Amino acid sequence: MRYLLIGNALNSADAVVKAAPSADIIIQHNTCDYAELLPQVRANYVFVTNSKPHAYKIMNRLLALRQTPVFTTTRLILARNRAFYTLKKHLMRARKHPVWPAYRIHRQWNAVSRIWPMQTMSFGSTVRLEGKLLRLGMARWRMPSTA
Repeated sequence: MRYLLIGNALNSADAVVKAAPSADIIIQHNTCDYAELLPQVRANYVFVTNSKPHAYKIMNRLLALRQTPVFTTTRLILARNRAFYTLKKHLMRARKHPVWPAYRIHRQWNAVSRIWPMQTMSFGSTVRLEGKLLRLGMARWRMPSTA
């Protein structure tokens, strides 16, 4: 099986157009900047990873793309596990860390989830990933939303 992972890199349209036809599964990221260039494929996943101010931009972009042919087979995967980030938010709040308010998942994802199937990464997967990043030396409060 051939996968194509598409990020939000600038000036990548030619590479996306060239690689898409041979992919069995296409995985996009957040705003799906190249969705209009993609053919309809057997499966298409969008990893939605950012929250806070970016959530509005991503949701509006996804809603605008709902008529794009490739989105007829799309499944959204929300990389921020609600339970994990709720616990993390309370831990950071208790430690009076200034970024704790940013750790939340907005209710506006409910509008998008009524259009496409949506899954959330498991609590265990999120814990294992952050644990691995911690062992590599990353501070807990600096964990990327795209992890």
